Amino acid sequence: MEKILQHVSIVGMLVVCVVFMLPVAVKAQPPVPVTIEEEYSVQLSDLTVTVSATGTIQPKRTVDLFFSTSATVQEILVDEGDVVRDGDTLAILDAETLEASLREAEIALQLQRLAFDALVAPPRAEDVLAAEAAVIAAEAQIPAARTGASQTDIEIAQLQAEIARNQLWQTQLNRDKLLDLNPEFRGGYSNQLSVESSVLQASYGVAIADAAIETTRRTGGGPGPIAAAESALIQAQVSLDRLLRGPDDVQLLQLEIQLDQAEAALESARVALDRAKLVAPFNGVVAEMNLEVGELPAQTSPAVVLLDASAYYVDLLVDENDVVKIQLGQTVSFRVDALPEASITGSIERLLITPTASTNSEVVTYQARVRLNPSTEPIRVGMSTTANITTKDLQDIIVVPNRFIRIDRQTRQAFVTIQNSSAQTEEIAVELGERNNEVSQIVGGLEPGQRIVRLQNASEVLFGNPN
Repeated sequence: MEKILQHVSIVGMLVVCVVFMLPVAVKAQPPVPVTIEEEYSVQLSDLTVTVSATGTIQPKRTVDLFFSTSATVQEILVDEGDVVRDGDTLAILDAETLEASLREAEIALQLQRLAFDALVAPPRAEDVLAAEAAVIAAEAQIPAARTGASQTDIEIAQLQAEIARNQLWQTQLNRDKLLDLNPEFRGGYSNQLSVESSVLQASYGVAIADAAIETTRRTGGGPGPIAAAESALIQAQVSLDRLLRGPDDVQLLQLEIQLDQAEAALESARVALDRAKLVAPFNGVVAEMNLEVGELPAQTSPAVVLLDASAYYVDLLVDENDVVKIQLGQTVSFRVDALPEASITGSIERLLITPTASTNSEVVTYQARVRLNPSTEPIRVGMSTTANITTKDLQDIIVVPNRFIRIDRQTRQAFVTIQNSSAQTEEIAVELGERNNEVSQIVGGLEPGQRIVRLQNASEVLFGNPN
């Protein structure tokens, strides 16, 4: 029995060996066809590398204008949207009192100048004769005071009265000349009273001189009349000496101070009146008008908001990973949402070195200001824009569309599939350089003229989507 079992085992083993030695008929699987979805001929081209950011268009400057004095609005000369020039009056307050004060200050200054000119001018011959006659008359009064009035004394008193009348006439002439040169001075203002006061004073002199005639007729000798006559002589002589000598330093300094004060008062009145006018400080556009005729200007809001639309800028918030690529002067192109076909460009004008962090997303950004180049496009303040900042502009380099590039998940190595002269495809490694959203620079692994393909059934991870 044991021999039989051994025989059977040997036979079984032989059968197994024979079976394995026989050729196995395996059905061959057909090769998976390779379909080329797209092909590209490697060539030299240019590559512009950009950084994108968003912002809104702002004017060169915006200024809030306020009145510096309080009064009701008398006139509004512009409307919102109007273009104004530097120095244009935008609105006026009711300033009747201020205008009256200005006219009074002008009169006061002219009177002060007349007084100054009269003091420093050489004495007129008629004034000298009058002063000398006053001295002679005063000298003649002394004997009369001692012995009593004579016919000669009366005639001298009458002469002094005539001199007083001449002075009144001259004062009236000066007043009329001033009013003829300045018709606006007529109107009852306080400074016109100043003009008339000198005339009134001269009139008093005439009245006093006329009274002196009657006094002379009744004068008799005595210490009182003698002392009065001697005092009158001294005063007449002093007046003559001052007339011949001219003003002393103290008088001149006093008149110069008074003249300066009158000029300062006039300037102050002009400034006060100017404050009743709202004037454009630069060429611009009226963006906001907050005035109503007959009402007081609001205290908490600007009377007028003025925009300087001679230039525009956009403040961009740039991600911290991109800001290191940005430099002053770099070219920027804009896509404006409201003007999709517009060609608007600018350049980096300012770059802040301190970050602006968003507390919500904890994204660190930096502000870059772009000044827009002059454009005929209908740009408006507040329009939303997307900016592309050109950080590099490479020329005559090998570039490949990003869709032809595969990135290995583990090694991060870049590959492209080439097609050789036998129409066979082969994947090769390449070295990448700069890139933008559409193409990448190839710095190693490809030569101009080679053909690369994109296979339809290939398992790939395209550039920019490696995960």
